[in-house]
Amino acid sequence: MLRRLTERHKHHALRLLNGTSTSSHSTLYGLPHRDDHDTPLSWPTKDAISECKKMGYCPSVFVLKPGQTVHINKGRLHAFRKLAPSSLPQYDCHHDRRKIMLLEIGNDEIVCSSIAWDWMFKGVTSDGINREISSVLECAWLNRENYLQSLAIPETALVFLTKQCLAELSVPGFSNRCDGFLPDTKTVLRGILPSLQYVVHRHSNAVKTAQCWKAEEGEKGKVNIDTKPNTWQNPLEFALDPHGNGDFFCKFCRGELSSVYMHCDGCERLLNKDFNICTGCHATKKYECSVTMHPFNPKRKSDLNHIGNMHLNRQSRCPCKNGPACGTCGYCIGCSCRCHRSFTLHYRFMRMEKELELLHRAERAVASDFIPASLETKVRLFSLVQGEMPMAAFPDAVDCQVEEEEVSKLSVEVADSFQKSVAMSGVRSISSDAGKKNDASLIGDSKKAKQRKQSTSSSTVSSSADVASHQLFSKKKSKAKKRDI
Repeated sequence: MLRRLTERHKHHALRLLNGTSTSSHSTLYGLPHRDDHDTPLSWPTKDAISECKKMGYCPSVFVLKPGQTVHINKGRLHAFRKLAPSSLPQYDCHHDRRKIMLLEIGNDEIVCSSIAWDWMFKGVTSDGINREISSVLECAWLNRENYLQSLAIPETALVFLTKQCLAELSVPGFSNRCDGFLPDTKTVLRGILPSLQYVVHRHSNAVKTAQCWKAEEGEKGKVNIDTKPNTWQNPLEFALDPHGNGDFFCKFCRGELSSVYMHCDGCERLLNKDFNICTGCHATKKYECSVTMHPFNPKRKSDLNHIGNMHLNRQSRCPCKNGPACGTCGYCIGCSCRCHRSFTLHYRFMRMEKELELLHRAERAVASDFIPASLETKVRLFSLVQGEMPMAAFPDAVDCQVEEEEVSKLSVEVADSFQKSVAMSGVRSISSDAGKKNDASLIGDSKKAKQRKQSTSSSTVSSSADVASHQLFSKKKSKAKKRDI
């Protein structure tokens, strides 16, 4: 078992433990004991454990005896095998420990059973809770990027934990009560607030994106927004239980559908089945494909399966002769049906207004005692928000573009002066060493420099923006020092 590592170090650790550089990804996001591997993965050797210790991965190699328990924190790579009354090779990392155990229990094989309880450790202090919650959200995001469903439901648990903390704060004297080693309510709320902001902002951006596409049928299809959440639906008519774990995972990326999700109207009307995907997969139009929904008939017909990549405009008497016209959209169900390109945004537990209100209540409860998101949380979570949604979903997109244009104008001026100074220094250095280069080479170099300047003007602006910001910051800093003096 290794300590918690970043993604890059996870791959490196697996390369050290497996002894190969090709199976690290399949081992990390697949099943290492599958039968379809080209070569079976061997157990780590003593040398591999030593290399992990040198890298600071803190490997723990031990034998779990009957009656003992071990807590494996989230994000920690681990592997285990059942103890057998057979000896291991000399180079195996468990060779010495198994040899000692065989002297104690003998060569009789005993039936062994292990029980695993998957849970999410919350933490004790505010900083610890902040790290734990951000870590589990990052793990869930990495699993989604690799089309792997997580065992945990961190976003749903985070929303309900916030509701619980706010309910406890509303009871006089309840928030200060601490049961033994458990943290008080205010400490928990301070720790979960940075991650809660990340989750709520993602949901808010998804709703804004759906509002931009609402009632518009084009490349992204038709998008509607449900008027009430699933918890307000009639349970006798609504098939899904919003408080259950039924079908609230994306059909494509297997991500958790905690609050908002896209529901295919065609599968609901024509197939009477649920086809739920996340807003990220809908934004990238991953639904434009064929997904078999019928248990026995995989035909490409919209009344049998999810067919989201029909772009023809044929209605009745279609020459494809693959079915009649759809009773909903009026187009041929074999080549032109548009029903599976129509989606409705659903709220699972509460509307977006209520979720934002929940966040504002948590922020008011923490008030000035707010701890900013640590550098780890920013790197893990907040850098992923704008990468999932288009710029149209962000309210500050226009302001950001205006600021970027102003900075770019200033950056061009700074870049010109900077390049002139560099050119002058280059002329001095060349003239001092004129014996090595003639005038023709200098003229050729100057022409190449002009061509490079014209071809890389865009990259110069981006790089000079940092120079401009640095100079502005240094000017403000010098003025502040003068005022202090």
